[in-house]
Amino acid sequence: LWTLAARPGIGKSAMALQFSVWAAQRDRRIGFFSLEMPKAELLQRLMAMLSGVPLFEIQAGQAGRDARRSILAAMSEFDEHSAFEIFDDVHSMRAILARIADREKHGAPYDFVVVDYLGLVAPLKRVDNRVQEISQITRAFKLATMEHSLTILLLSQMNRQIESERGREPQLSDLREGGTIEQDSDGVMFIHQRDRKDSAAARLLVKKQRNGQLGYQDLKFFGSFMRFEEVAQQGRDYDGDE
Repeated sequence: LWTLAARPGIGKSAMALQFSVWAAQRDRRIGFFSLEMPKAELLQRLMAMLSGVPLFEIQAGQAGRDARRSILAAMSEFDEHSAFEIFDDVHSMRAILARIADREKHGAPYDFVVVDYLGLVAPLKRVDNRVQEISQITRAFKLATMEHSLTILLLSQMNRQIESERGREPQLSDLREGGTIEQDSDGVMFIHQRDRKDSAAARLLVKKQRNGQLGYQDLKFFGSFMRFEEVAQQGRDYDGDE
């Protein structure tokens, strides 16, 4: 179980989609559960990411003939060689787990599942304390990873306090309702805007990894194509905060 967290508008969904594409292109079966964004919007992002046609052209219906051909070719090749399913009609933990179990029952189990995002998932049982509800959800997803031998990536928001401390590198304590998220996750990553003057300058921070090292990778976000790219020779391991 992995968690990816960031402030709003930093690119959580885009990065999760990019992870999913990478896995699908390597013969992994993907289930992407979007509780916030419609499937049609995710597909437009996928088109931009795969074809290199700017997202605004796709959304506005302004893609020219050559661009449309590029989109069709990219999507056809992706669909032919990958098993990638997007759902925007599943909103409860019970329903997500049922879809995962059903795919396994029919002999085509998921290898990688994205839940976008944790704060919108309805728990098995409603209680007055949201932290307890989050605990239900993260524990159930953790058990599902073991039962079905898959990886689940939960997208999460951070506490509002970090909004007033822009520029500070996020820590595990910044996870919203984060105690059980940190406890149940095998790994926790943050997307950090590393340069306040350059909104495209990002850093992917690995702040928890149960079976590996901590570290970071500097990235640049190309919003027109919904894609992050590595900044050369800027990734490194570290043992603590810097």
